[in-house]
Amino acid sequence: MKIDWDSIDCHKWFMESPEYPTFLKNFGEILSTAPRLFHVQPQPFSPSILASAPCTEVAVFFKTKDEYVGLVEKFVECLKGVDGYLGHCFGDVIEEIEKVEGDGKGKAVLLYIGWTSREAHLRFRETETFKKNVGILNEGMGGLEQVSFRVLVWVVLCVDFGLIVSCSF
Repeated sequence: MKIDWDSIDCHKWFMESPEYPTFLKNFGEILSTAPRLFHVQPQPFSPSILASAPCTEVAVFFKTKDEYVGLVEKFVECLKGVDGYLGHCFGDVIEEIEKVEGDGKGKAVLLYIGWTSREAHLRFRETETFKKNVGILNEGMGGLEQVSFRVLVWVVLCVDFGLIVSCSF
């Protein structure tokens, strides 16, 4: 799930509001596990591809070196012209996070790639272009968590706190 805030301060303000406990209770009823919260300032901003792509690939790179976001930027250049590719956004995670509890926190980078379908995403992974360029992403990081999902329903909730919540089910 992705939540768009005008700023981190807006998120903090909402968390301190009287409405937050009710929001958290109601929201918790649709989750099977506790969420892992972190903030990213994506490039390009605003990441409109996330609301329009029928399938979105999400990759979180853990324990990254300072220049890692530049490697992601270099990798996404190879996506131009790929069949089924719709767009992307990426950015440094503001907080230090860990892949597995107890693994140790560190810097991270988040990458979203929009695809026409999961099949298009998987076909790309079999191409020479992917095989030639994926090694770029292995440099300077200590772990990866990746998933692709189809958007069945988008629920967009506008709240008077500079918040837009986009949930996929």
